[in-house]
Amino acid sequence: MTTGSAPTASAGYIGQARSDSSIAPSTYSITAAVIPAEAIYKLVPSTAQLNGKDKRDYEKYCEQIRREDEQIQYGNRADRIARHKSAVRAAKRKTKGVKALNPFLVQAIKKP
Repeated sequence: MTTGSAPTASAGYIGQARSDSSIAPSTYSITAAVIPAEAIYKLVPSTAQLNGKDKRDYEKYCEQIRREDEQIQYGNRADRIARHKSAVRAAKRKTKGVKALNPFLVQAIKKP
């Protein structure tokens, strides 16, 4: 076979450059669990295997950690509640005369 000529019958057919089986289906995920044991934590709560006092202690421990993280991120709970109440009162003052369940929405709508 010479360069630039058309393929002849003597040239062997090697098949497609790429087959459909090499393409992953659209539902394929790299992070998807391969076996059910790897996905069980997503389906079952972490306390499902615990009973009685162990379960209560674990849930109490998780709640304590959540509260500590929340306090670090947002500050003391009593201070947050006080700030929220003052913000609601201020929004109600600004939207006096308009009855609404959410004064913040009315305030956003009434902005000049």
